[in-house]
Amino acid sequence: MPFRPPSASHAALLCGAALLAALLLRKMAARRRLPPAAAAKAPLAALAAALRSQTIRSAADVRRVHTRPPLSHALAAVRRVASRRVGLAVYPGSFNPPSLVHIEIAARVGRLPGVDAVWLDMTSHRSQKLYLDQVLSDRVAMAEAACAGLPRVGVTKLMAEMGEAGWGAAYFETLHALLEDVVPGETAEISWVVGFDVLSGMQRWKLKARDLLFKCARLVVVARGSSSDDEIISMAEDVLGCPRAEFEAAGLQLTILEQPDVYHRVSSSGIRSHLVALLDLVPIQVLRYIVNDDRLIHFYRRVCSDQKVPTTGATT
Repeated sequence: MPFRPPSASHAALLCGAALLAALLLRKMAARRRLPPAAAAKAPLAALAAALRSQTIRSAADVRRVHTRPPLSHALAAVRRVASRRVGLAVYPGSFNPPSLVHIEIAARVGRLPGVDAVWLDMTSHRSQKLYLDQVLSDRVAMAEAACAGLPRVGVTKLMAEMGEAGWGAAYFETLHALLEDVVPGETAEISWVVGFDVLSGMQRWKLKARDLLFKCARLVVVARGSSSDDEIISMAEDVLGCPRAEFEAAGLQLTILEQPDVYHRVSSSGIRSHLVALLDLVPIQVLRYIVNDDRLIHFYRRVCSDQKVPTTGATT
């Protein structure tokens, strides 16, 4: 049975509960100046209970509908964990197309202590939903191919399938319910992997960001070329409304991943532009021949590294 987002009436009820929880959180935090997580536990418990029946059904649908071969490997990695804690890192993005940067980040996150599996989750941005939905299955297939050699990394489309609910608390509630369903009795710990720009954007929606972040055990921020650790820490403290020591004591760890210099200017939009430019210069039949011949690819790499780029009008 395909995943069905909450009904309109159920969504309205959840929105009301979320608003009430947010108001209570603000009053309690302002009065006692506690870390948001400590102040949030009581009101958010009611919201979690209201979501529970929906998320359990969602989790079952997710496991049945979204599990693909690499994701099965990731789930198997979770099941093999002997400790009482299960670590899942979610890395939402459009991955259109997935780049070496995305795969390198996923591999590095998978090596972090406490992370047993990493899921690349396909998103559908609100402003580009129709555009991205047109190639959703292609994005999944490309990401699966790119991650085939990473046994701890899987691909899912949970956020895209959840629609509007995927942009709120229900997303993380569903992840927790899914892990509890897969490994009953274990404590599920979610790590949320975001880029520097995403963390920066959270400054415009701090209250919602705090609610979502404190449903996670770790925030993994991928640094940008010009960003420093101090800048990222300061930004996280601004979003969460308290010093790093306080939000980490409340249960949210911050991890910063540096990017190699060679990746600083790599982006999916840039890759698409280069691809279209290449298609305008080379017949598609020739490109297919080249990409299917490792010997020819290595030959061209060697030639390009040995020669200077020819000036305009020059031929080789």
